[in-house]
Amino acid sequence: MTVNKLLVISLFCFPFWVCANPIDSINPTSNSSSVDTLDIIENSLSMSCFNWRVSGGCVWMKVTAFPPSVSIIPSVKVSHSIPDVVISVYGEKGKNTWDFMSFTDDWSDSVNSALGFVFSGGNSGKKDGGSKSQSRIAYKFGTAIGNPLASIYGQGFFDYAVCKAGTTSYMPYFNSNLDNMIWRTGGFETFTHLFNILTPGKSKIGERTEGEEYLFRSMWGNIYPRTGYVSHVDDYKVAAVVAARIASISSAEDFNHVGITINADSKLGYWPAGEVDEWDSTSGKYQMLHPKLEDSCHLFGHKTTTAANPAGDNYEDRRDTNGNYAWNLWREYSCCRKEGQYLISHF
Repeated sequence: MTVNKLLVISLFCFPFWVCANPIDSINPTSNSSSVDTLDIIENSLSMSCFNWRVSGGCVWMKVTAFPPSVSIIPSVKVSHSIPDVVISVYGEKGKNTWDFMSFTDDWSDSVNSALGFVFSGGNSGKKDGGSKSQSRIAYKFGTAIGNPLASIYGQGFFDYAVCKAGTTSYMPYFNSNLDNMIWRTGGFETFTHLFNILTPGKSKIGERTEGEEYLFRSMWGNIYPRTGYVSHVDDYKVAAVVAARIASISSAEDFNHVGITINADSKLGYWPAGEVDEWDSTSGKYQMLHPKLEDSCHLFGHKTTTAANPAGDNYEDRRDTNGNYAWNLWREYSCCRKEGQYLISHF
């Protein structure tokens, strides 16, 4: 265990029982296609992804009965991103890329069995050499689980300058194994999201720049229907499409999959993150945790994600030969410190 990891434990982990005993780091797994909890924590401290700034202000009214008084008190509004969830995409059930949370697949199997459902099959689309799939149609499992640091945001003295996360650390918000009926078919979403499916260039994942909502070139796949099947021969691009689908499912206002929404309720002086749009990094941006550890965040397919390798296709360092991937999903929050009972205005 490195000095950096020990420092991270001492600063952030001891308040939480899972971090206080980081089993997956004390007893490292032999699976090279996984990421451990402490690596996730270390890379969740990225200041470039955090992007803290003063974004405005709030005006509060404070009323007291004894003695009777009315006060007008201003407070500063801040905005920043939070690593809400770790999105894992993997090719074999029970082999979650975040190895410590692989038990959630077993738990999902137990729930399915109790309900009388038995699911099997699915093509992992594994590679022989890294870039090309054995099949045009690839299948992936996936989860969205609360980031180990999510519960720390907005707590204690941090609430003066940091907003509270909408998610809870280690909470399993989505597991494709539990969502099997919809994750494997997508028939229901073909009708509920027909507009997105039929509109040319809309709801696509591929190579794009910030703010490019409609994509007509270098497309990797569609957001809808949000299933585990993707038609593509590149495993990294398949995984990116699946991760974007999981982010969309978990943050959607019309939650029609089996899972828990990662969206918090807004309240006075608190404006939490909402639905993730694939073209807008303020709604959601990704930081790769495996197979490449990144210290920055981006949209999928953004030019900053390509490697400087003119001899290849610029994504060699982002492919895992076993088909396992993981990302932090960072979303933006805004908040003001509450200084009274009534919020008169904010800007």
